[in-house]
Amino acid sequence: MRKLVLTSLLACLVPAATAPGQTTDAKHLPDGTRVAGVDLSDAGPITAERTLRKELGPRYGKNIAIRIGKRARTVPAAAAGASVDYEWMLKRAFEIAGRGHTPKVRLDVDISDTRLNRTVGKLAAAYYRAPRDARAKFGITKIRRVKGRNGRRLDSVQLKRKLLAELREPTAKRSLRVGLRTVRPNVTTAGLARKHPTYISVDKRTFTLRLFKRLRHSKTYKVAVGQAAFDTPSGLRSIQSKQQNPTWNVPNRAWAGALAGQSIGPGDPRNPLKAWFLAVGGDGVGIHGTAEEWSIGTRASHGCIRMRVRDVKDLARRVPVGTPVRIR
Repeated sequence: MRKLVLTSLLACLVPAATAPGQTTDAKHLPDGTRVAGVDLSDAGPITAERTLRKELGPRYGKNIAIRIGKRARTVPAAAAGASVDYEWMLKRAFEIAGRGHTPKVRLDVDISDTRLNRTVGKLAAAYYRAPRDARAKFGITKIRRVKGRNGRRLDSVQLKRKLLAELREPTAKRSLRVGLRTVRPNVTTAGLARKHPTYISVDKRTFTLRLFKRLRHSKTYKVAVGQAAFDTPSGLRSIQSKQQNPTWNVPNRAWAGALAGQSIGPGDPRNPLKAWFLAVGGDGVGIHGTAEEWSIGTRASHGCIRMRVRDVKDLARRVPVGTPVRIR
């Protein structure tokens, strides 16, 4: 009887083995524990974390060298959005150990999409160069072509893809190369002629109107321009409308005398606008034919540009509405 009681007492003092699936508070990790491929056998919480950081930190926290074109930039892994979740991995390992199993915990790398996009955006902005459209400089006797220039941009999609791969699975060199893409201008030198099919210049000094087609001088006409007191306005304008056999809406000005404010129809000998009127502004100034062809080559009008009737007919069929007109 005494022997039976002693045996029962000893049985109470010996801890029972943990049944599989039963959770206890593990103080040390069992032999064979591996976290993110790192052996943490018999390690306590502090030792396990130190070991894990020592093994993974240099690899996953190392800066990434990014070669873009002929230059290289260094980006810290943290700035690119990567962080190794040591806390989660070790917590998971001790939970598994507490259930009586040998932990095998995968690597957990968190990547912040916000920080990754911010880093990619900063690099893209640093390497972006806007293209420059080709343009035409409209002179009086000629048109000069200013060549366009290609721009460049970083291949942001490629950069983000490669950065993600490097952050998740670091390479030994911890470096990557990203290409630059050409950004072409909307208007090329070859496309200038299509953009500017017609252009007119008026030289008041030589009483000359020049017509340009596809940026090349096409034809020259002699004209009359405004008198000294009614100078033809200078500057860049455009043909806003075209009227065949136009009505003359007489300006309400002193020089118009008794006709001021009236409308004089086509065919009326008092109407100085012959054949066509090409308006080149909202102030009543235009290009028109004249019966006073003797005035061509002089300062004779009240601001308009006079042409011979045959010339204005020829010009009108060659120029569309919207044609730029530079007067100097």
